[in-house]
Amino acid sequence: MRELTVKEIHQTSGGIFGIITAPIGAFIGFVVGELVDEALAMFGNFETNFRGAGMSLGAGIAALIGLSPIMTLVFMREGILGMVQNGLDIAQQARDRRQPSA
Repeated sequence: MRELTVKEIHQTSGGIFGIITAPIGAFIGFVVGELVDEALAMFGNFETNFRGAGMSLGAGIAALIGLSPIMTLVFMREGILGMVQNGLDIAQQARDRRQPSA
């Protein structure tokens, strides 16, 4: 038995259109994430990576539109984990700023 290619996996998961729509969604998510990163850097002086999380979420949403359930699950999981990690990073940066320096 041979290993399936990425294209074959997408075809069997029901979503050949996901191959087309996912990069478009990833680009849109990247742009939105970049705006969020810039706003947080400008107004809160926070270092975040919402670009990556936005890119994954955008690709996941686009894969959903493209009827590719496996791609949707993979990208949405990565995007959600990225968002949570960014939230934790912001909280840690805020805590570090409140603590008096020695």
